[in-house]
Amino acid sequence: MPKAVPDSPRKSLKYLKEYRLVRKADIQSVFAHPTKATYKYLLALHCPNSLNYARLGIMLTKARLPKAVDRNRLKRAIREGFRAHFADLPSIDVIIMLRGKCPNESLHTDVDKLCELLIKSSK
Repeated sequence: MPKAVPDSPRKSLKYLKEYRLVRKADIQSVFAHPTKATYKYLLALHCPNSLNYARLGIMLTKARLPKAVDRNRLKRAIREGFRAHFADLPSIDVIIMLRGKCPNESLHTDVDKLCELLIKSSK
């Protein structure tokens, strides 16, 4: 039985397991009926969910970012951006993917811009 998830907006900025897309069926539902939002090298696929909070999935491949250090840095930036904008996001499931080369200098600002696009496009 899943733990009780606090009502949105969250009071804490923790990235709990309940806010992750981990089940195969949940991920497939996003790919089945996606709405796309793109910003530079980031692609976000999202669809509404029946929960009262947003969930995040991150898909980064070795083909796009060969070094694990770079993949982990980008994942960290995406999670931080998701946490910062969580209260403003509607009830959606989001999968964020990489479309091209990723510069390290503008990671946080680019993720923030993508989150703002998600908020606009999902309302």
